[in-house]
Amino acid sequence: MTDKKNSQDLAKELFVYIPVGLYLVGKQELPKVAEKGRSFVDSQLTMAKTIGEFVVTFGSQEAERRLLAQVRKLGRRWGDSKPAATAEASESTQANQVDGSPNESGPINGVDQLSGENAKVKPSIIVDSLAIPDYDSLSASQVVQRLDALDRADLSALIEYEKQTRARSTILNRAISLSES
Repeated sequence: MTDKKNSQDLAKELFVYIPVGLYLVGKQELPKVAEKGRSFVDSQLTMAKTIGEFVVTFGSQEAERRLLAQVRKLGRRWGDSKPAATAEASESTQANQVDGSPNESGPINGVDQLSGENAKVKPSIIVDSLAIPDYDSLSASQVVQRLDALDRADLSALIEYEKQTRARSTILNRAISLSES
């Protein structure tokens, strides 16, 4: 009789008590488990999105830098005296002058007419077209160390840019000296 009772008890546990217990535990615990899963997936997606944005931003900057370097090289091969990006910027600045008056596209000769006597000349050379990467973030001594590696066209563009922006005498003196030798 004990074997039969044990079999009956085992059957009740297996087919009644365990399913009811699972239902009650699941009803209480499943929302907690779902929230943990949601939290984990959301954090992973946020991290993936951040990394993706960084990669796209850095990649596009790097691609632009390399493209400008190639444009400079091609400009030198075709005999241009200054980099193509510099020439385009100069043409753009000249296009802003028609009969000595500003047109709708902007200032005359790179000078903002609205700011009066204190107007600054906007650089006609794009900093990204210079042969020295991150030029504006470098100190004068860091720039001077890199000047020996530049050819005359790059030195000329750098001299013009430096004159139009910070006019650091250390850089200008060394660059002019190298371009004349």
